[in-house]
Amino acid sequence: IAPTIKNNIITDCSYGIHFQNTGNTIAPNLDFNDVWNCGQNYINISDSGENSISENPMFTDHLAVYCGSPCIDRGNPIYFFNDPDGTRNDIGATPVFQVLGYDDIQTTINDLHDYNVIALHSGTYSLSEPLDFQGKDIILMSHDYFSRATITTYNDTLDLFVFDESETESAELRNLILEGGRIAVWCKNSSPTIRGNLIISQNVQNWAAIALSGMNWASSGNSPARIINNTIANSANGGISSFSTSAPEIRNNIIINCTYGIHKQSPFLPLVNDYNDVWSCTNNYINCLVGSNSISCDPDLNEDFLLNANSPCIDSGDPDTVYNDPDGSRNDMGWFPYCQLSYDQYACSESDHSPVLWFNCSSVSEGFSISFHLSYPSDVKIDIYSVDGRLVINFMEDYLNQGTHVINWNGKNISDQIVSNGVYFFTFRTGEIIKSFKSVVIR
Repeated sequence: IAPTIKNNIITDCSYGIHFQNTGNTIAPNLDFNDVWNCGQNYINISDSGENSISENPMFTDHLAVYCGSPCIDRGNPIYFFNDPDGTRNDIGATPVFQVLGYDDIQTTINDLHDYNVIALHSGTYSLSEPLDFQGKDIILMSHDYFSRATITTYNDTLDLFVFDESETESAELRNLILEGGRIAVWCKNSSPTIRGNLIISQNVQNWAAIALSGMNWASSGNSPARIINNTIANSANGGISSFSTSAPEIRNNIIINCTYGIHKQSPFLPLVNDYNDVWSCTNNYINCLVGSNSISCDPDLNEDFLLNANSPCIDSGDPDTVYNDPDGSRNDMGWFPYCQLSYDQYACSESDHSPVLWFNCSSVSEGFSISFHLSYPSDVKIDIYSVDGRLVINFMEDYLNQGTHVINWNGKNISDQIVSNGVYFFTFRTGEIIKSFKSVVIR
């Protein structure tokens, strides 16, 4: 009897899948697998399945997958295999939990365990209470690298994140925009990783946007957080303040336009601090030395806090290749690296480097308005699928120039019937690169 092998990741083995043909054995039924970087991916296998891939799954340290992984929403589309969040199956053992704007982030955290990844789709998430990881080593990040989720609050006295149950560096905030509130991230005897975030306009009057302490306000404690490649701007008081008795790591950050940049409660407390650009603060550093590779000059940012082409922060981060930017170049300081690839190089790079930088679907009087932005000219094919993986309509196929495009969809399927409200996947094909966005369609 033929075994069925589907929805698996197999990587870094001497071989991936082997069929021993003895004359009375039947080849396995294979599909929707990612077999990658094995000595031989397949042995005696003539058909790996038309939906299987062989790409870097982009593992976390604990073998979940990061957002941007080619394995997300690439498993068997039959609803029986759907992930616990209701989305199409992710290849591999640990699905990414995708959160849309109307979902409750804290409820999702409450339901998960260590080493899960939560993906926030682009949009703004407004909090009424601080988000609490509850001691779990979870990664919370934007689903799309280029169109990042914003976490904010209308309450100026509310902290956005509080880590107070001994979370380790495996708990991570990654590629988010944290805007407003009192403190963006308060670590109380906890040491999460804070990486790749834009942290702006906190209202704290007598502390900092990122505060490292004991359990009480401005008290000493053990909070050696890793603060890597963030941009912190326009805090009402400080950028980063440490009361930690163990050394936090502050590296590759831009901190600008705050009352102070980096502060230690005492000059005798330990701190790893290098490759940062701290500029235009009343006091750039308090009780701590400037890292030997740090700079203090205008980072040359645009209105979205992105690096301009002549920014001194480009290629000025830590040269260790572990910090390299997605384009393979040396690390750029700040939250969002400057892409140094040409359009042609960018188009031919890894699968998550689609030219489609952002996407939006909104209701209009005659159906729906689909808008998206291309980073370079490309042939584009757009198909729309239902949540169970069935084709709704072949929406368009055309050559489009670089820039923003707005196209109307009448809300009808391939049979000219009006589709029902619900979740739909908009799949963009540009050459061999495929990128999908999920949107809620509501009239």
